[in-house]
Amino acid sequence: MTITNRQRALIRGEVNSFLQRRYANVQGLRLAHLNINPFVARSLATHLGIQDPRALISFFVRQRVERGIVTAMGTLLQKIATLFADRTGVEGADIQVDRDRRYYVELPLFVLHHFRALLEPPP
Repeated sequence: MTITNRQRALIRGEVNSFLQRRYANVQGLRLAHLNINPFVARSLATHLGIQDPRALISFFVRQRVERGIVTAMGTLLQKIATLFADRTGVEGADIQVDRDRRYYVELPLFVLHHFRALLEPPP
């Protein structure tokens, strides 16, 4: 599947916007935003041998940033996938692809199969 220059530009725009929003979210993150569970913090400190409070806070910041990026990236990929296919209301299927027949596809399968096309240089 070859993507058009218009689709490529839309994808770049979506990815750029996504990265800018994620960067702004990380820059605006404050200790109060972490909402740290004291029982989890104590357990981590005890079982992982974390003595330095900064190291413990660093752990929670990394976890928050990584979870947020993974969740947001899934949403971004769903949005990008709709450039190639239609959304569907069928439970368990994220998009609908019409080729020789109609296919209902769960997004991770679609992304794995077509992600290479996103990285190809323009024709």
